[in-house]
Amino acid sequence: MARAIARSSALVSTQVLQKGRDHLRNLLEPHTNQISSLHIVLFVNPFDTPDLLLNDLPALQELTITASDPMWCTPSFAQCISRLPFTLRRFRVTGPSTFDFERIVSCNPVWAHLTHVEIAICQPSLIHQLLQLGPNLSSLEIGLGFYDEVSSTYEPFAHMNLQSLCISNAYLIRMGIPDLFNSLTLPNLRILEARYIRPWPHEELKSFLARSSCPLESLIFGTGVTTTDEQREEYIMLIPFLDVVVDHGRGDYFGYRRLTQQYGIGRRRYV
Repeated sequence: MARAIARSSALVSTQVLQKGRDHLRNLLEPHTNQISSLHIVLFVNPFDTPDLLLNDLPALQELTITASDPMWCTPSFAQCISRLPFTLRRFRVTGPSTFDFERIVSCNPVWAHLTHVEIAICQPSLIHQLLQLGPNLSSLEIGLGFYDEVSSTYEPFAHMNLQSLCISNAYLIRMGIPDLFNSLTLPNLRILEARYIRPWPHEELKSFLARSSCPLESLIFGTGVTTTDEQREEYIMLIPFLDVVVDHGRGDYFGYRRLTQQYGIGRRRYV
């Protein structure tokens, strides 16, 4: 595992943490006022001292957390995330974990000043919650984890700043996705990408596009989305200069493939 502290970025793994609190404190303290980008790789779970990593970072703009344990976001970790500085703009979490309602609320008010979020959630309806808590979001990448088949109420909601939305589904059903399209209005959306959503909610998307009147530039269908030529032509009729892309090579579920390749997390070896 590479471990580096640079002038403006830091990569810290829990292999470093095993050397002790004093070692980590000595490693980070000279740079805390300069670190704008922090990537934490968690191999040790539960990790009960997040304050060592997330306190006193006044220049932090980007935070990435890579975790092997779905339960990495303990109450103490969520509390530290909630206290991150207003300079933070980008928040990414990769690995086999999903945010439920309680985790999202526990991390508040960090969402309010973020412009890019990339996390997995356990219910499609939580997209509404994230958009409500993050009025400044311009880019949202969502992984839908394995969730219970429970009905949710989707109230009409408009988000004025979101420009890019990517939804990757881990389930083989589309539960909640049609309701999501029926309830959302995104008047500034420019990029929409979908993966692993079956069957594809064609009529709901058309209604969403017509209602939003958004300047959509790219509509991207990745692996697990099946559309017909006629359906794609209908989208172009709604938005004449729309670039409709069918790319089944875009099949990485929410960074998990990159995670296993880069760090070996979740990789099973046969001997």
